[in-house]
Parts: sequence; structure tokens; C-alpha cells
Amino acid sequence: MQVGNIPAPINYNNIIFLYAKYMKNKTIKIKIIRRKVNKRGRSNKTKPKVTKRHNKTRVFKSRTPRDIERASLVIAKSLKHPNTAHGIENPIQNHVMGFGKASSYAPTINQDLVTLKSIPREKISDCNNSRAFKLEEPLKIAIPGAYYGNNCHKYSTPEAKKFLLHNLSANKHINPDIIIPPIQIQSNCWFNTMFATLFISDKGRKFFHYFRELMIESKQANGTPIPEKLADAFALLNFAVESALTGSKYAYELNTNSIIKQIYESIPDKYHKVYPYVVGVDAASNPIRYYGSIITYLDEHSLQFLFISQLKTDWRSRVEPELSKLQHKPHIIILEIFDDESKKIEKPENFAVLGAEYKLDSCVIRDTSQQHFCATITCEGEEMGYDGMSFHRLVPMKWKDTINEDKKWEFEGSTNTDGTPLKWSFKEGYQLFLYYRVK
Repeated sequence: MQVGNIPAPINYNNIIFLYAKYMKNKTIKIKIIRRKVNKRGRSNKTKPKVTKRHNKTRVFKSRTPRDIERASLVIAKSLKHPNTAHGIENPIQNHVMGFGKASSYAPTINQDLVTLKSIPREKISDCNNSRAFKLEEPLKIAIPGAYYGNNCHKYSTPEAKKFLLHNLSANKHINPDIIIPPIQIQSNCWFNTMFATLFISDKGRKFFHYFRELMIESKQANGTPIPEKLADAFALLNFAVESALTGSKYAYELNTNSIIKQIYESIPDKYHKVYPYVVGVDAASNPIRYYGSIITYLDEHSLQFLFISQLKTDWRSRVEPELSKLQHKPHIIILEIFDDESKKIEKPENFAVLGAEYKLDSCVIRDTSQQHFCATITCEGEEMGYDGMSFHRLVPMKWKDTINEDKKWEFEGSTNTDGTPLKWSFKEGYQLFLYYRVK
């Protein structure tokens, strides 16, 4: 079944059936690999393969387990989506959002929310994922039961909120090896790459911790309840984040276009005039401006951004004058650089300005043919890359030391319509660099 322009979510059981049918009568060979042990008795870990071609383009190989990779190929072949990252609508203007109390390395509001802890997450099970992501009914959460298995509760019930807030408190550390980011369907790469930077990357998880709690609680920061249909959309978004972080099989079923559609149709009309970047499915938008708009809807004071738009000169000559006008230093500084300027502008990894220190955490960048976005992030201190089109998990990728170098890279499985690989380069592409305050 299909709702509007939203394709029906992928049925994981069908994928397993197709895979089982594919493997029927196949002979499976198991090869025992003995790890080499060093003098200290420790096993030597094998580093992920990175293929280097003669033209100096790096190809990042998939780390996805083979059984999941075959299932992913079934998904990929079943989807027909255009590569549509042409044209960045409404480039960001220099703007600061919010003027709450200044904080040091994390938003002040985090002190009032669920405390981040090093505790395990509860695995998410299915209640009505398919119907919820078809926008047929509100999401239900499976609460583990002591005697009768899982009990299903609507996301807005006290039982569901308690379960979700427990998992949110376990957001301090994650396992990069099991993360399953969103897959690209239609033209949602701009939404998904920002999803990875804000909810999977280290600083994003920490600074947007409060945003997820507001989604779970279905209210704005001032206590105003969120309209029911919009609350349904935020429940889906939070569920998508949780599924990605826990490596749930349901992450392969999730279609973030459902979230885009529901937010667009449910946000109060007066906000559409104020936040034109909140768009519907298949409409172009600016990734950070979209998320910034819905974050401001939830709480316009506690998290401060400084957008440096269309950077064409030295970054410091733009950042310092803007900061000198502000009463408080922003939590996040975003540098927006367009394709032509990316060839000549030098970007910092870290910088200190007017008594505050900022560190690069992540970047959203468009490929050299201006079709598709990918994200480079930091996950548990490790540099990694993500691209939804390749239908694979995060891949280790040293990227911060190449932000000022003319080096190209590819993701295995990300291709043009003619089958040729898409390429990215920090010297040739629209990009958004996210710097978080660390001191």
C-alpha cells in the first residue's frame, strides 16, 4: 500500500524470504581463519580495506555483513529513486538562533534532562512499524514483559515514554559496528545525511540529546503540547534514530520520507511562513536549515547556532565579526561553502576565537556531479563515512586531514544512473562543516 508519494516501507520478512529462496540449494563453505597473535598474545585486528586507484580516488569498501548485504541488494533493486541533490534551495543566511544561558561544552538544558549514562540499550521489537510508517496509525512501542513477551503501548503512554527515555539515557556510548543509518529512497539524501551528523556523530548525539527528549515527551520546551499528528511524526523520527543506533533489523524497513511528509503536513500553518525550509517529499531544502527549523519549533532559546553562509573568504574574517555582535557564544558554528569556493577556501579542524574553542565533528558534502549528499562523521572518536545510496553501514574513513586536499573518494555501491561511481572531494563540492564548542 502507498500513501501519497510515500512508498510502502520495506517488509523485512519478504527480504528474508527472497534471500532464503536465493540461497536454496546453495553449498555453503565455511573457512576457518586463524588470527595471527603478536608477542604479547594479542590478536592482530584486520583493518578495513580501502582501495586506492591509480587516479588517487579512494574507494571505501562495505563493512556490512554478507547476509545483510545481499538483503540490501534486494532492497536496492526494488527501489527506483532519482539522484536529486541538484540546487541548494534557499542558502543559509548568517543567523543566530536562540539566546539562552551560555554553556561550556554542552547545552545548559541538558542539565535538566535525562542524564547520559554508560548503560546498555533495550532492543526494539516490532508492534506496528509497517502501519505507522505508512502513516496509517500512530506508532506503538514494544515494552519487554516479564512473563508474556512484549506488550505494545502507544508512544505517548507513560509506559512507552519510560522505555524510550531509558534508551535515551544510554546515548552516551554507541557501537559503530552495528549502526544502520537510513537508506536513500527517492530524494531524501539531504535529510538522511543530516540525520547522521545530528543523531549518530559524537557531538551531535550529545548536543541534540535534549531535542530527542522533547520528541519523546511530545511537548515544546515551554511545556506546550505538540499537535497530535506532528507528535506522531516526531515519534517516528525518534524511533528511526533508536533503530539506527541499536542496529535493529527494522532500520532497513524505515522510510524517512514518511517523517518528512508527516512533519510538513502537520506543523502549524503559521510556522510554514516563518520556516520555509520545512518542505515536503521531493522538494529541495537545505539540510541544516531544515533541522534547525524544527529544532527552533521545539525550543528556540536553549541551543544557539551561528550559520556562516556562502563563505567566500577566510573563515576567521567572517566568524569573528559575527561573534563580536553576540552576547553569548554559540554552541555550534556551521560553515557553508559552495562548489567553486571549496577549491580555494582553507577550513580549520579546530579553532579558538574570542575566548571560545570549537572542534570539527562532522560534515555534509555533495558529490562532484552535484547529485547526491554523503556525511563524514565522528563516531566514538573514530572518523567515519556514511552514504545512504550504497545501502551499507558506516565505514571507517580518515577525512579530517583531507579537508584541504584535492583527494577524491567513492563509496562502494554509490553510482550514477549509467553505473559509473559517484565521487566526492573537499575541493569540489557544496559542503556544511559543523563545529561544536568544546571550551
